[in-house]
This record gives sequence, structure tokens and C-alpha cells, in this order.
Amino acid sequence: MNIELSHALRAAHEAANDVLARRRRLDEQTKILPAAIDRCEEDLARLRNQLAQSEADGSICPPDEVMLHQSNADELRPRVEAAAKRLDDLRRQMQALENTAPQIDKAVTDAARLFQAELQSFARDITVVLEQELISALEAPRRVIERLSALRPLDHAHDFFNAMFLPAPSTYRNFYGFDQSRHGHQNLLEVTVPDPQLAAQLKPLIETQARLRAYRPYVPRRARPNQTPSAHGYVIEGRAEPRAVLR
Repeated sequence: MNIELSHALRAAHEAANDVLARRRRLDEQTKILPAAIDRCEEDLARLRNQLAQSEADGSICPPDEVMLHQSNADELRPRVEAAAKRLDDLRRQMQALENTAPQIDKAVTDAARLFQAELQSFARDITVVLEQELISALEAPRRVIERLSALRPLDHAHDFFNAMFLPAPSTYRNFYGFDQSRHGHQNLLEVTVPDPQLAAQLKPLIETQARLRAYRPYVPRRARPNQTPSAHGYVIEGRAEPRAVLR
């Protein structure tokens, strides 16, 4: 079965994926930057220590070595300044990225609300279409049921008509006084394999919905609990289960 998605649903689907991509880029960038900041801090600390040592050596060394230490210090000062500027730039970049998080979170929430509304509207519309197909498809079984109804005076299919969920009439029995559930009985309306063409067409919509449901608002790194340094930045321990965005 092939279906035509509405313009509104296609637009909502595209908008949802766009804002999810923005969040993905934010996560990627904020995952890389902390390691770069750490390396820059280490470089700056090392250069400052070298500068301090060179200045200290120049103050206590013999007169004929003073120029050498001053030359070393003069060489280190611009490197210290450059490393400090680089560190400030990285920190500002990190802060600027995290400042976009509330806007992205709101955009995802709004996109999720619109996408879910359009998806539900689509589901209602396609359900009406499929319901008509089901009604048409049940014409032949209804003719069989009409023939089975002729057997009711013989009390042969009485339990089948009481159930009315189309079990196999030749095998279904209702054992009164025991569990009245339909579990374990063959259901002639049951399908085991969904329509492959429709399933393939709906797959990207279902995947987007899953991602929206699994979406978690961005938490600034400084506000995250139990942060432990690792070779790849920070690892958040005791992460809670994702909160659903869609309702």
C-alpha cells in the first residue's frame, strides 16, 4: 500500500529532523571542546612555569648569564599571552555554544508538538481509509458468518457468536466458569507481518518520533552531577533514563 503524506506532515517531519540535527551538532562540539580546553590549560600552565623559572633564574644567576635568561623570558612571554588568548577563546566558544541550548531545547519541544499533532492527524486519516478497506474485506467473511448463523439452532456455533472476535469456529470452545479471555485461541483477524511497503514508508516517521520521545533537554556541563574526567572528555555517571518529550 502506498500513501501520500500531507504537505503539513512532511514539513513537520523535516523541521523535527532539522532541530534534532542542531542538537546533535551541539553535542558533538561540546564533547570536543572540553578536551581542547584541558590541553590549552596544560600548555598555559607549562609555559607560565617556564617563564617564572626563567625570571627566577635571571635574578639569581651570575652576571654573565643574565642576558641568556632574559632572552628566554622575552621569548616565552608572547607564547604565554598567545596560549592565554587561545584558552579564553575556547572558553568563550564553549559558553556561546551552551548559551544556544535553551533555544534548541525549545525548538525541539515545539517541533515535537507540531510533529506529533500532524502524525496523529495522519494516523486518524489513514485509519479511516484502512477501516473502509477492512469493511470491504469483511464482506466475504460476513457471508460465511451468515451461513454459520444458520447452524445456531443446532447449537453448533453458539460460542463463536458469543465471542465475536472471529476465532476459528471449528476449534473455539468457551469453558464456562473458567478464564473467559481469548488468549490461546486462533484469531482470524490477526496479522503477523505488516504491509512491507507501508512499513518502509512509515519507518522514517517512526524513527523521528522515537528520537523525539528519547530527547533530553541539554544540561550545561557545569550543572551535570558526578562528572569524572576521561580520555574522551567527561563521562556522566548514573545517567537517568531519557525523559519522553512526546505525550
